[in-house]
Amino acid sequence: MKKIILLGATSNISKYLLPMLLKKSDNQITLFARRAEQRLTEYKENPQITLIDDDWNNLSDLREGIKDQDIVYMATGHILLIPIKMSLKL
Repeated sequence: MKKIILLGATSNISKYLLPMLLKKSDNQITLFARRAEQRLTEYKENPQITLIDDDWNNLSDLREGIKDQDIVYMATGHILLIPIKMSLKL
């Protein structure tokens, strides 16, 4: 089983990537987006999916979201750059 998080889960890229990830029935997928609960309602009942309603531009939200994940996909080009001096220090 792979634990996969998709940052920017409401993006156009995600619309193509998510069906491919769901084909493998043992993947556990976390969809991370602002207002995820409102914008990704079609996945609420899917046992493979967990929704996280957070903002990856908030460092603490990002740290918590990617903790214990095997694979992290960044599925958007819209991100505020966290200063290079900052480290995720996982």
